[in-house]
Amino acid sequence: MKQEDTQKARAVKEAKDAFIKARIVEQKAKQNAIARGKVYLQEVKDAQKKEKEIALATIKGEKGLVKAHHVQMKQHDRVQVQRRRLQYAKEREQRQREAQIRRRQQQEEAKRMREAQNQIKIAQMQNMKRQKNMEAEQERQRQDEEMLQRREEERHKKEENSARQTAESELQRQEQEAKNQLKLAQNLGRPNQLMNNTIKP
Repeated sequence: MKQEDTQKARAVKEAKDAFIKARIVEQKAKQNAIARGKVYLQEVKDAQKKEKEIALATIKGEKGLVKAHHVQMKQHDRVQVQRRRLQYAKEREQRQREAQIRRRQQQEEAKRMREAQNQIKIAQMQNMKRQKNMEAEQERQRQDEEMLQRREEERHKKEENSARQTAESELQRQEQEAKNQLKLAQNLGRPNQLMNNTIKP
């Protein structure tokens, strides 16, 4: 019985430890997801701010280029204008590449956040499943204990009935034996009485 209690206590402790570990993993995953979300939002804000600055600079640059173009055209310095246009085109391509890289990074970060949220959901589902399994195991143990208790009570009843029947049988046997001895004694006593009556003068 002590061994069963020890095994039961060990099973309950292991279930509690597994539940605590699952809660710790879930909390850490939530904290990491929140931290990554904050970093992602800050990066988005910084990127938007930088894009606005680039747009303003682009507008100013375009106006400056137009003005410079007019000046250069007036001065007939078309070669310098072409160089500036080429440089502007290169800078625009560079900005476009940087914007693509930022968008790709943002998409990857969003993907990581979705994966983290999925992991949290999976951990929650696993935790619920473990909880249900633990409750089912406890219910099975309770039913097993009730069944064992019923069997033990039935065994005690059978033993009591058997002992009572044995005692009643023994009592009946002793009573019958006493009756037989009494009858035998009575039968043996009658001839003696006759002999005593005959011997008397």
